[in-house]
Formats: sequence, C-alpha cells, structure tokens
Amino acid sequence: MILSTILLLPLLTDASPLSPRACKTAYPTFTTTLDSTQPNQVSNPQGNNPASFGVHNGTKAIDTIFQFNIPAGSYGCQLELFFDPGYYWIYPYPVSWAPHRADIHTLTLPNSTPLPATLTWNTAPAAGPLFGTTGELPKVPDNSAGIGYKEAVKRVINSATCQSVMAYRLKTAPEVVVGGVQFYQYTPDKGYAQPWGGWRMVYDC
Repeated sequence: MILSTILLLPLLTDASPLSPRACKTAYPTFTTTLDSTQPNQVSNPQGNNPASFGVHNGTKAIDTIFQFNIPAGSYGCQLELFFDPGYYWIYPYPVSWAPHRADIHTLTLPNSTPLPATLTWNTAPAAGPLFGTTGELPKVPDNSAGIGYKEAVKRVINSATCQSVMAYRLKTAPEVVVGGVQFYQYTPDKGYAQPWGGWRMVYDC
C-alpha cells in the first residue's frame, strides 16, 4: 500500500490545473442617435455612428439605440460599459456639474430582426423594460488636454440570455432634468488604437 501511494504522488504533482475559459467579446454592429427636437432626422444612415448619447436638457432629449449580433449557441451574455486607463472621450452634458449617468432599456425585436438604419425618433422602437444603469460615471481629469482616466472604469449593466440580435436604448433617467452621458465608441473592431472604451457584450465565459 505504501509503495502504491509513493508511485501515485508524481502523477498528482504533474497534473496541471484546468485553465480558465477565455470569454468572448462582441461590440455594437449598429449605433444611431435619436433627437427629440428633430424627430424625423436619420442621424446616420450607415448605422455605424461611434457616438452614444443619453442626455436631457429641458425639452431636448437625445437617446441612442445600439445592437449586437451574437453567434448562435452563445450563452451568458453580459452587457458592459468600459473605459481603459487613458480614455478621455467622455463628456458631461451640458455642464460639468450635471448628473453624469443614464439608463439602458431593452428593445423587443420580433423574430430577432435587426433594426433598420433609417431609424428616427418617431420610428424607433419605444424603450422597453429597464435593463440597467451606468450609475454616476467618474469625470475624466481633462478632456481638452487629452488627459483621461487614471484607472480602468467598468460598469456591468446586466446579464441576459443570449439572442442572435440584442438591442438597447440609452436614455436619461426620468429624474434627470439636465444631464446625462455622452461618449465615443473607441474599440478594436473599428480599428482604433488603445485606449479603448464603450459598449461591449461579454459571453461564453
């Protein structure tokens, strides 16, 4: 019995631990802004607008609709907003003291049909249930001087069952009369160099 135990020890020592599964990441394939004061305007017919606005100023509101294409068979989809250290393309609206946050609502897409690039304020799907919030985002040190975040910023918005097309509407919370969030989607899929920032969907973790 002692000999058997001794012979087994090298096998236990050499056994390597299981490596953690690497998550996969998707970035928005469609982004467009909607302006309540120009309700029939198509902001970007190509649907690749890098800007995201969820702002409100009196009677003017600007929302953003964005969607992801997720591979079939994926699981554990988690929507995140992230900004790398050094990222500075995020701005308060319309003044620095205004609340710097916005809400994210799900959009129902019949049969997972992708959104058309001709959306306007009047034709866009209404905001569905509240999916999550950005929370109050930290201000960057100095946008004008290109001085960005010193540390990475990440907001896990929420998780959901993966679907082939997943769409959301960014808008200010009802209690925010003046304020909101505006930033630019600088991510590797668009060919930008680091620092990166914006929306991403993490899945298959």
